[in-house]
Amino acid sequence: MENEIKIIELPKFLDARGNLSFVEQLKHIPFKIERTYWIYDVPGGEARGGHAYKENQEFIVALSGSFDVILDDGKEKKTYSLNRSYYGLYVPVFFFNAFHYGCFVIFQRNVGKRYSVVQCTV
Repeated sequence: MENEIKIIELPKFLDARGNLSFVEQLKHIPFKIERTYWIYDVPGGEARGGHAYKENQEFIVALSGSFDVILDDGKEKKTYSLNRSYYGLYVPVFFFNAFHYGCFVIFQRNVGKRYSVVQCTV
């Protein structure tokens, strides 16, 4: 299992009619996708997240616009800015997260672990 945060560049096909990117499990991201969801219409000044997963991994892609992801391992906080649909952020287990603004999609592993969340304040 991967245990380091990283930005992963996804394939992109440029076309005058509109660009296309995609993600494949175990090829572009180091896990089997068990759930995909997206967050949108986040009001300005609001944040999502505020928790860490004990067993879950995530891969986050900006769908439109830009936003910051703040990750905290308990020792240090680091901010990642996502602003292109062909870059994704891989988040391994046990990193507290907070999302500020944006429209994004999240791919997850180990979603059956409903109570494997640790809450924190953002």
